[in-house]
Amino acid sequence: MLPYRVMFRRTLLAVATLLLTTQPGVAQSGSKRPPNLPGVRNPGTFQPPPVPQDRVNNYEWTTVTTTDQRKKIPMAMGTVYAPELNVPQEARKEYSEGMHAMAKGEYKTAEEHFKKAAELYPPYSSAFAALGDVYLKEKDTDGAYKAFQQALHLNPNNELALRNLGFLLANDGKLTEAERMLRTAVSVYPLDVESRVMMGYVELRLKHYDAVIATASQFSKSDKKNFPFIHLMSGIALEATGDYKQSAKEYREYLKKSNDLRGQSMAVRGLARLEKRQPHP
Repeated sequence: MLPYRVMFRRTLLAVATLLLTTQPGVAQSGSKRPPNLPGVRNPGTFQPPPVPQDRVNNYEWTTVTTTDQRKKIPMAMGTVYAPELNVPQEARKEYSEGMHAMAKGEYKTAEEHFKKAAELYPPYSSAFAALGDVYLKEKDTDGAYKAFQQALHLNPNNELALRNLGFLLANDGKLTEAERMLRTAVSVYPLDVESRVMMGYVELRLKHYDAVIATASQFSKSDKKNFPFIHLMSGIALEATGDYKQSAKEYREYLKKSNDLRGQSMAVRGLARLEKRQPHP
Protein backbone atom coordinates (compact mmCIF):
# COMPACT_ATOMS: atom_id res chain seq x y z
CA MET A 1 0.00 0.00 0.00
CA LEU A 2 1.38 3.36 -1.02
CA PRO A 3 1.73 6.06 1.65
CA TYR A 4 -1.16 8.53 1.71
CA ARG A 5 0.87 11.53 0.50
CA VAL A 6 2.25 9.54 -2.44
CA MET A 7 -1.27 8.48 -3.42
CA PHE A 8 -2.49 12.07 -3.17
CA ARG A 9 0.42 13.33 -5.25
CA ARG A 10 -0.18 10.83 -8.04
CA THR A 11 -3.91 11.51 -8.07
CA LEU A 12 -3.44 15.29 -8.13
CA LEU A 13 -0.96 15.21 -11.00
CA ALA A 14 -3.00 12.77 -13.03
CA VAL A 15 -6.19 14.82 -12.67
CA ALA A 16 -4.41 18.13 -13.28
CA THR A 17 -2.79 17.00 -16.51
CA LEU A 18 -6.04 15.40 -17.63
CA LEU A 19 -8.10 18.54 -16.99
CA LEU A 20 -5.57 20.74 -18.76
CA THR A 21 -6.12 18.70 -21.92
CA THR A 22 -9.93 18.89 -21.81
CA GLN A 23 -12.53 21.62 -22.02
CA PRO A 24 -13.54 23.08 -18.64
CA GLY A 25 -16.76 21.59 -17.44
CA VAL A 26 -18.61 20.23 -14.46
CA ALA A 27 -17.40 16.97 -13.02
CA GLN A 28 -19.91 14.20 -12.57
CA SER A 29 -21.07 13.67 -9.02
CA GLY A 30 -20.90 10.28 -7.38
CA SER A 31 -23.77 7.91 -7.80
CA LYS A 32 -24.48 7.80 -4.08
CA ARG A 33 -26.99 9.94 -2.27
CA PRO A 34 -25.51 12.61 -0.02
CA PRO A 35 -24.94 10.98 3.38
CA ASN A 36 -26.57 11.98 6.60
CA LEU A 37 -23.58 13.23 8.53
CA PRO A 38 -23.58 13.23 12.32
CA GLY A 39 -23.60 16.64 13.93
CA VAL A 40 -24.80 18.49 10.79
CA ARG A 41 -27.99 20.47 11.22
CA ASN A 42 -28.73 22.45 8.08
CA PRO A 43 -25.46 24.42 7.93
CA GLY A 44 -26.88 26.44 5.04
CA THR A 45 -24.97 27.78 2.05
CA PHE A 46 -21.28 27.43 2.70
CA GLN A 47 -19.10 30.50 2.31
CA PRO A 48 -15.34 30.00 1.99
CA PRO A 49 -13.41 31.63 4.83
CA PRO A 50 -11.89 35.01 3.96
CA VAL A 51 -8.25 35.22 2.99
CA PRO A 52 -6.19 36.93 5.71
CA GLN A 53 -5.18 40.10 3.86
CA ASP A 54 -2.14 40.67 6.03
CA ARG A 55 -0.72 37.32 4.93
CA VAL A 56 -1.29 37.44 1.19
CA ASN A 57 -0.12 40.23 -1.11
CA ASN A 58 -1.37 39.56 -4.63
CA TYR A 59 0.98 36.97 -6.09
CA GLU A 60 3.95 37.57 -3.80
CA TRP A 61 4.61 34.63 -1.54
CA THR A 62 6.76 34.17 1.53
CA THR A 63 10.43 33.65 0.72
CA VAL A 64 10.45 30.52 2.89
CA THR A 65 10.68 27.48 0.65
CA THR A 66 8.57 24.44 1.28
CA THR A 67 10.12 21.03 1.76
CA ASP A 68 13.69 22.20 2.42
CA GLN A 69 12.62 24.45 5.30
CA ARG A 70 10.05 22.16 6.88
CA LYS A 71 12.63 20.48 9.11
CA LYS A 72 13.58 23.84 10.62
CA ILE A 73 10.08 24.71 11.80
CA PRO A 74 8.78 23.29 15.11
CA MET A 75 5.96 20.77 14.69
CA ALA A 76 3.82 22.68 17.20
CA MET A 77 3.90 25.84 15.10
CA GLY A 78 0.57 26.83 13.53
CA THR A 79 -3.07 27.51 14.38
CA VAL A 80 -4.53 25.42 17.18
CA TYR A 81 -8.22 24.56 16.86
CA ALA A 82 -9.25 24.80 20.51
CA PRO A 83 -12.21 22.35 20.53
CA GLU A 84 -9.92 19.54 19.40
CA LEU A 85 -7.87 19.93 22.54
CA ASN A 86 -10.87 18.50 24.37
CA VAL A 87 -11.70 15.51 22.17
CA PRO A 88 -12.83 12.60 24.37
CA GLN A 89 -10.54 9.59 24.41
CA GLU A 90 -13.18 7.34 22.88
CA ALA A 91 -13.61 9.71 19.90
CA ARG A 92 -9.84 9.94 19.46
CA LYS A 93 -9.67 6.16 19.40
CA GLU A 94 -12.30 5.98 16.65
CA TYR A 95 -10.44 8.59 14.64
CA SER A 96 -7.14 6.75 15.04
CA GLU A 97 -8.68 3.45 13.98
CA GLY A 98 -10.22 5.19 10.98
CA MET A 99 -6.81 6.49 9.92
CA HIS A 100 -5.31 3.01 10.23
CA ALA A 101 -8.13 1.52 8.15
CA MET A 102 -7.74 4.21 5.51
CA ALA A 103 -3.99 3.57 5.27
CA LYS A 104 -4.81 -0.07 4.48
CA GLY A 105 -7.39 0.89 1.85
CA GLU A 106 -10.31 -0.31 3.98
CA TYR A 107 -12.49 2.68 3.18
CA LYS A 108 -15.84 1.36 4.41
CA THR A 109 -14.31 0.53 7.77
CA ALA A 110 -12.62 3.94 7.91
CA GLU A 111 -15.92 5.63 7.05
CA GLU A 112 -17.67 3.98 9.99
CA HIS A 113 -14.90 4.94 12.42
CA PHE A 114 -14.89 8.59 11.34
CA LYS A 115 -18.69 8.79 11.54
CA LYS A 116 -18.57 7.34 15.03
CA ALA A 117 -15.87 9.83 16.06
CA ALA A 118 -18.04 12.70 14.83
CA GLU A 119 -21.09 11.32 16.64
CA LEU A 120 -19.16 11.06 19.88
CA TYR A 121 -17.80 14.61 19.53
CA PRO A 122 -19.75 16.83 17.05
CA PRO A 123 -17.14 19.69 17.06
CA TYR A 124 -14.52 17.23 15.73
CA SER A 125 -13.49 19.07 12.55
CA SER A 126 -10.69 16.60 11.75
CA ALA A 127 -13.12 13.70 11.80
CA PHE A 128 -15.36 15.38 9.22
CA ALA A 129 -12.34 16.24 7.05
CA ALA A 130 -11.11 12.64 7.20
CA LEU A 131 -14.62 11.42 6.39
CA GLY A 132 -14.65 13.67 3.33
CA ASP A 133 -11.32 12.19 2.29
CA VAL A 134 -12.84 8.70 2.49
CA TYR A 135 -15.76 9.79 0.33
CA LEU A 136 -13.28 11.10 -2.24
CA LYS A 137 -11.62 7.68 -2.32
CA GLU A 138 -15.07 6.12 -2.78
CA LYS A 139 -15.85 8.61 -5.60
CA ASP A 140 -18.79 10.03 -3.65
CA THR A 141 -18.27 13.71 -4.44
CA ASP A 142 -21.60 14.79 -2.93
CA GLY A 143 -20.63 13.22 0.38
CA ALA A 144 -17.13 14.68 0.17
CA TYR A 145 -18.46 18.19 -0.44
CA LYS A 146 -20.79 17.98 2.52
CA ALA A 147 -18.15 16.57 4.88
CA PHE A 148 -15.49 19.13 3.93
CA GLN A 149 -17.97 21.98 4.26
CA GLN A 150 -18.90 20.81 7.74
CA ALA A 151 -15.23 20.51 8.68
CA LEU A 152 -14.68 24.14 7.64
CA HIS A 153 -17.90 25.25 9.30
CA LEU A 154 -16.34 23.99 12.54
CA ASN A 155 -12.76 25.07 11.83
CA PRO A 156 -12.15 27.47 8.89
CA ASN A 157 -8.43 26.64 9.02
CA ASN A 158 -8.72 22.88 8.59
CA GLU A 159 -5.85 22.11 6.21
CA LEU A 160 -7.18 18.87 4.72
CA ALA A 161 -10.64 20.32 4.13
CA LEU A 162 -9.31 23.53 2.55
CA ARG A 163 -7.06 21.64 0.16
CA ASN A 164 -9.52 18.96 -0.87
CA LEU A 165 -12.50 21.29 -1.19
CA GLY A 166 -10.36 23.47 -3.42
CA PHE A 167 -9.55 20.34 -5.43
CA LEU A 168 -13.25 19.51 -5.80
CA LEU A 169 -14.17 23.06 -6.78
CA ALA A 170 -11.46 23.07 -9.45
CA ASN A 171 -12.62 19.69 -10.70
CA ASP A 172 -16.15 21.10 -11.02
CA GLY A 173 -14.88 24.06 -13.04
CA LYS A 174 -15.53 26.56 -10.22
CA LEU A 175 -12.09 28.04 -10.63
CA THR A 176 -12.56 31.40 -8.92
CA GLU A 177 -13.94 29.72 -5.80
CA ALA A 178 -11.18 27.12 -5.96
CA GLU A 179 -8.53 29.84 -6.21
CA ARG A 180 -9.88 31.59 -3.13
CA MET A 181 -10.06 28.33 -1.17
CA LEU A 182 -6.53 27.25 -2.08
CA ARG A 183 -5.10 30.71 -1.49
CA THR A 184 -6.57 30.52 2.00
CA ALA A 185 -5.00 27.08 2.46
CA VAL A 186 -1.58 28.36 1.41
CA SER A 187 -1.85 31.51 3.53
CA VAL A 188 -2.70 29.47 6.61
CA TYR A 189 -0.25 26.64 5.82
CA PRO A 190 2.49 28.16 3.63
CA LEU A 191 4.53 24.94 3.69
CA ASP A 192 1.73 22.73 2.35
CA VAL A 193 3.19 21.64 -0.99
CA GLU A 194 0.04 19.95 -2.30
CA SER A 195 -2.15 23.02 -1.82
CA ARG A 196 0.41 25.25 -3.51
CA VAL A 197 0.73 22.89 -6.51
CA MET A 198 -3.03 22.72 -6.87
CA MET A 199 -3.30 26.50 -6.65
CA GLY A 200 -0.72 26.90 -9.39
CA TYR A 201 -2.83 24.60 -11.52
CA VAL A 202 -5.97 26.66 -10.86
CA GLU A 203 -4.15 29.89 -11.68
CA LEU A 204 -3.03 28.27 -14.91
CA ARG A 205 -6.60 27.36 -15.79
CA LEU A 206 -7.58 30.97 -15.09
CA LYS A 207 -4.69 32.18 -17.30
CA HIS A 208 -3.15 34.13 -14.44
CA TYR A 209 0.30 33.43 -15.79
CA ASP A 210 2.20 35.85 -13.56
CA ALA A 211 0.63 34.12 -10.57
CA VAL A 212 1.73 30.72 -11.84
CA ILE A 213 5.32 31.93 -12.28
CA ALA A 214 5.35 33.51 -8.81
CA THR A 215 3.97 30.35 -7.23
CA ALA A 216 6.38 28.07 -9.07
CA SER A 217 9.37 30.17 -8.00
CA GLN A 218 8.76 29.26 -4.36
CA PHE A 219 9.14 25.50 -4.72
CA SER A 220 12.37 23.85 -3.66
CA LYS A 221 14.35 21.39 -5.79
CA SER A 222 12.98 18.49 -3.81
CA ASP A 223 9.42 19.73 -4.34
CA LYS A 224 9.98 19.82 -8.09
CA LYS A 225 11.40 16.33 -7.97
CA ASN A 226 8.30 15.05 -6.17
CA PHE A 227 5.92 17.16 -8.28
CA PRO A 228 7.23 17.31 -11.89
CA PHE A 229 3.96 19.02 -12.84
CA ILE A 230 5.52 22.23 -11.47
CA HIS A 231 7.86 22.25 -14.49
CA LEU A 232 4.96 21.76 -16.90
CA MET A 233 2.82 24.55 -15.48
CA SER A 234 5.89 26.82 -15.40
CA GLY A 235 6.65 26.05 -19.04
CA ILE A 236 3.10 26.88 -20.12
CA ALA A 237 3.03 30.15 -18.14
CA LEU A 238 6.48 31.26 -19.30
CA GLU A 239 5.58 30.54 -22.92
CA ALA A 240 2.41 32.61 -22.54
CA THR A 241 4.38 35.57 -21.15
CA GLY A 242 7.03 35.42 -23.88
CA ASP A 243 9.97 33.96 -21.95
CA TYR A 244 10.57 31.27 -24.56
CA LYS A 245 14.07 30.29 -23.48
CA GLN A 246 13.08 29.55 -19.90
CA SER A 247 9.85 27.94 -21.07
CA ALA A 248 11.79 25.45 -23.20
CA LYS A 249 14.01 24.68 -20.23
CA GLU A 250 11.00 23.90 -18.05
CA TYR A 251 9.41 21.69 -20.70
CA ARG A 252 12.66 19.70 -21.00
CA GLU A 253 12.93 19.33 -17.24
CA TYR A 254 9.39 17.98 -17.15
CA LEU A 255 10.17 15.41 -19.83
CA LYS A 256 13.18 14.26 -17.80
CA LYS A 257 11.27 13.82 -14.56
CA SER A 258 7.74 12.75 -15.51
CA ASN A 259 6.40 9.59 -17.10
CA ASP A 260 2.85 10.91 -17.45
CA LEU A 261 1.94 10.45 -21.11
CA ARG A 262 -0.58 13.31 -21.28
CA GLY A 263 1.82 15.74 -19.67
CA GLN A 264 4.67 14.57 -21.87
CA SER A 265 2.53 15.14 -24.94
CA MET A 266 1.81 18.70 -23.78
CA ALA A 267 5.51 19.37 -23.17
CA VAL A 268 6.50 17.98 -26.58
CA ARG A 269 3.90 20.13 -28.31
CA GLY A 270 5.13 23.14 -26.34
CA LEU A 271 8.70 22.55 -27.47
CA ALA A 272 7.49 22.21 -31.06
CA ARG A 273 5.74 25.57 -30.83
CA LEU A 274 8.85 27.19 -29.38
CA GLU A 275 11.01 25.70 -32.13
CA LYS A 276 8.89 27.46 -34.74
CA ARG A 277 9.49 30.77 -32.96
CA GLN A 278 13.27 30.46 -33.28
CA PRO A 279 14.78 32.69 -36.00
CA HIS A 280 16.17 30.79 -38.98
CA PRO A 281 19.37 31.83 -40.79
